[in-house]
Amino acid sequence: MAKLKFTEKNGEVCIHCRFVGSEMLNEAEYRYFIDNRIKGWLVPHSTAADKLEFTGAKGVPLINVLKGGVDTKKYFRIVSNLLDILEVAESAGFNMQNIVLDPDFVTIAPDSCEIHLFYLPLWYNESFNDGIVNCLRKISTYAKYADQSTYAHIDSFMNYVIDMRIFSIHQTKEHIRETCPEIFGQSYDHRQFSRPASQEQPVRTPRVTPPVQQSGSDTHQFNIPKPVKAPAVQKPEPKVLPSLSEEKRQPLPELIKQERPHVEKKYPTLTRRATGIAVNIDRPVFQDRQGAGPR
Repeated sequence: MAKLKFTEKNGEVCIHCRFVGSEMLNEAEYRYFIDNRIKGWLVPHSTAADKLEFTGAKGVPLINVLKGGVDTKKYFRIVSNLLDILEVAESAGFNMQNIVLDPDFVTIAPDSCEIHLFYLPLWYNESFNDGIVNCLRKISTYAKYADQSTYAHIDSFMNYVIDMRIFSIHQTKEHIRETCPEIFGQSYDHRQFSRPASQEQPVRTPRVTPPVQQSGSDTHQFNIPKPVKAPAVQKPEPKVLPSLSEEKRQPLPELIKQERPHVEKKYPTLTRRATGIAVNIDRPVFQDRQGAGPR
């Protein structure tokens, strides 16, 4: 899993990402986020062969705001803004598993509750995303409630989300609208978002991995509609690191036993005059049975 670090650079958030293991840059997805500046998304910049920096917003980690305390309005404003961004990503066909939903790395402006996410344009990425339902659960768990009323509203909301047979962003937003309608005047307008590249530019469209519906009410994933079929185009194949290529691997040289001629060892002998018996001198034959010493 890529290593992440939340810092600040030139007055903006700067999230450092270092690839590990077999992860590598997906150039098509990387160029997409460079060429399409989408509201609500940090922009990646390659700083080394195995490093990225994500910038483009002022703010702090979402976890800081949650632990600082939220009331009902602030909580639902945060969740509503988050869902607005994810709804556009879902409709655009993003690979949802590559979106980082860890509250430690979601950027938020404390005053406006404006949310910024970032997308890891990596091949072989081990995701920081275990589903939007689990993300909402983490947000609700880490939040410090302003009062008992806030707790009651959030508890009711999470029960509604977890009880959904298949999680739906639209239905969840409608539930928030009924619970706290006054916050929708400050949430994102869908028209503010740039749409991703069209089907005529498939190279810039992020690779889509069909979502897997996991078992359990707390691990629902998005039901992404099937994309409209486009003319067949050659999709970019993932590059394979030399160290992962079987052809590049060099076997260890075999140890070859050298054939050496067998030489029979000859030992000097001693002959007893009394008996005429010859014995090798490397054998302890000069002791009598009582250990009296040599004769």
